[in-house]
Amino acid sequence: MRLKDERIRMTNEVLSGIKVVKLYAWEPALEDVVDEIRVKEMSLVRKAGIVKTLADMLNIAAPFLVALVTFATYTLSSPDNVLTPQIAFVSLTLFNQLRGPLMMAADLISQTVQVVVSNKRLKEFLIAEELSETAVDRDQDDEYYTDSADMSSTAFAWDRNEPPQLHDVCLKVHRGQLVAVVGTVGAGKSSEMEKLRGYVGVRGTVAYVPQQPWIRNGTLKDNIIMDKEFDKAAYEAVLENIGHSWAIVPQGYRCCRAGTIAHLDTYDNLLENPDASEILQESAQKSEEVPATEELELSEEDTEERGMDADEASQGKKQRQKLIEDETSALGRVKFSIYLAYFNSMGIFRYFIPFLITLTLNSVFVMLRSLWLTDWSNDNIPGADETLAKPLGIRLGVYALIGSLEVICLYLALTTLILGGVAASLKLHKPLLHNILRSPLSHFDVTPLGRILNRLGKTCIIISISTPLFIVVIIPIFVIYLLILRYFIPCSRQLQRLASLTRSPIYSHFGESVQGSTTIRAFGWTEMFKRQNKEKMVVSAAGAFGEHATSLLAVMSRDWGTITAGAIGLSVSYSLNAPWRRQRRPPAGWPSKGEVDISGYSTRYRPGLDLVLKGLSVHISAGEKVGVVGRTGAGKSSLTLALFRIIEPAGGSILLDGVDITSVGLHDLRERLTIIPQDPVLFSGTLRFNLDPTSKYSDAEIWSAIEMASLKPFVESLPFGLQHQIDESGENISVGQRQLVCLTRALLRKSRILVLDEATAAIDGHTDALIQGTIRKQFEDSTVITIAHRLNTILDYDRVLVMESGRVAEFAPPQQLLANKNSIFYSMAASAGLV
Repeated sequence: MRLKDERIRMTNEVLSGIKVVKLYAWEPALEDVVDEIRVKEMSLVRKAGIVKTLADMLNIAAPFLVALVTFATYTLSSPDNVLTPQIAFVSLTLFNQLRGPLMMAADLISQTVQVVVSNKRLKEFLIAEELSETAVDRDQDDEYYTDSADMSSTAFAWDRNEPPQLHDVCLKVHRGQLVAVVGTVGAGKSSEMEKLRGYVGVRGTVAYVPQQPWIRNGTLKDNIIMDKEFDKAAYEAVLENIGHSWAIVPQGYRCCRAGTIAHLDTYDNLLENPDASEILQESAQKSEEVPATEELELSEEDTEERGMDADEASQGKKQRQKLIEDETSALGRVKFSIYLAYFNSMGIFRYFIPFLITLTLNSVFVMLRSLWLTDWSNDNIPGADETLAKPLGIRLGVYALIGSLEVICLYLALTTLILGGVAASLKLHKPLLHNILRSPLSHFDVTPLGRILNRLGKTCIIISISTPLFIVVIIPIFVIYLLILRYFIPCSRQLQRLASLTRSPIYSHFGESVQGSTTIRAFGWTEMFKRQNKEKMVVSAAGAFGEHATSLLAVMSRDWGTITAGAIGLSVSYSLNAPWRRQRRPPAGWPSKGEVDISGYSTRYRPGLDLVLKGLSVHISAGEKVGVVGRTGAGKSSLTLALFRIIEPAGGSILLDGVDITSVGLHDLRERLTIIPQDPVLFSGTLRFNLDPTSKYSDAEIWSAIEMASLKPFVESLPFGLQHQIDESGENISVGQRQLVCLTRALLRKSRILVLDEATAAIDGHTDALIQGTIRKQFEDSTVITIAHRLNTILDYDRVLVMESGRVAEFAPPQQLLANKNSIFYSMAASAGLV
């Protein structure tokens, strides 16, 4: 169970950060990590299966063993005790009735062990420290209190057993007051915000706009209004300021979404994101804000009006469709090819055929034992031919021999089946994970993470444990119950699919609830999410009830075998076909210069959506430093995704050193490029693993990169240095430190083309200057493309690319653009106070 949890957790982390995994071409390395855990898990499943097989074999053989001992004792104890058909078969009937209770007792022991383990885990969870529900007093009408937050000489630690991360914190926020929390990376700004989200006493409602916005599965409208009653006027007023065009929800739009919630009512705002802070200045007139930032400058204007042009408005109308596709259930019978695929993965000659042979021999010996017992009992019928009678010793010995061979064949059949089931589970899980990791990013845009985890979790368990047991029973009784199967299989198969269908929303809802737990607590949405979880559990329980009801019907009809056929088809039919194909390998050392030539390039996130890049034509010389700027949704990050072929072209081409990137394998392409992404993604594991998952670099090289990234003081302060354990998603280090880890990854690769996708947005100005200096020095001969968050960082670049609505608006040296007061770049620089 622990290994299963570890595998699901690691898979969840990999799929949550799939964009970064693809950008760094880490699919093989992380796939090996998950597969290694899976192998350990299935090794224990194999051992448990063999033990259970032994118990099942003894239970099934119990009637024979009891009969053998009873008949031997009865016939050998006295010459007058003869075995007649009445005695033999009435006794066998009674002995066979013991089989059910014995098997139930074995199952009860197994389930008791599981209950003990589950109880221990639940106990650890239930006795954990809980947050105080009274930490936030949401009564806004009480005028007696003039302070919204008050802390005096407080200290905070993430765990009681750890030293405090915040010392002697004194903070008093009055109503209507604007307070800014500033500091360098790792100073504790986000931790300070954390404490105000329900960990310390706060009076009034709280709106939290985090550095990494949290978006849940659902409509855009649901994400904005959440638990509030729909107010059309307020809703439209908010959208008027922020913009309607949401394609695949860029980072800036996510921040805007977080800001709309605070617009809908009066809140004490906890702002960690500069974009949202800019939008929410208006709400500060009636509430207090505590923005956490590395920037000391505040805009002279409190508000900024953001409108849309005609193209954006029309684009928004065209894109009124679902971003997440509903899960559907397959219909009809399971194809024979799916059964064949399962048997092939099981190993036809290694496991399946030996299983059929031993199971057939077991059935033969069962019949021979019954026939021999019949013949034995007939010896003592009055009037029987005494010349055909066999001595008691022969009768008893042959009966024992046949019965022993029956038991041995049964054990071999069950053991072979368990081993084959484990082998099939390993072989099916590996390509399933392989294909998922190599699916295009658009697949993850429309498929909730919980749906994928359901396939890799519950359904794979069904394949490895339940399916082999199905084969034992279905083969012997298939012919006898063919008529019943004709009616039962379609019903059972579809109910299995529906039951699996109702589990996926639970996985998705639970995952996003955990991910957004701090935001949920800050806004007071706990009861709403508890209610939603209960509703999804009820729907799932209804599906499970139908599934179990048909199983009971099958038992009543003496058919035990068709339950898991639907689960096999459901799991395998959802396996994904990977677009990962062998392509021409690029020349050794490619790209050696770093020249980028984009010609008439257009792309969209997936078929049916509008183009996000429209006829883009840009030539970047080798070693040139180019900054890319534009408003949210202009296509800056889409250009990055296009370079790495995260999204495929709808027209035009991109050449790197004269080689079309579509002619190069995805792994080769992404391994030759380097990116510092917008979202710093870390995985649970050591710091060294997060820096170098492929174990390609030595410790000396890693320490050199750490020093260049200005991360050395932090790493040296850790008790275990490079072996420091990182929590899931890097929760135990600050966002700024996570970004420095991403910078260290880039310095390790040091490729000819480096892309920075707003990489320094979460870092203070001083550290940003150090990083920019490091990049200029270490990537002096490389081509650098920077999606700029701070315009001052690209003023000394060779050229600046200004994008608007997916097109090139301006492309020239920054000084030339600043000299033209009518240029878009000049207006952006003026807004930032640079001119």
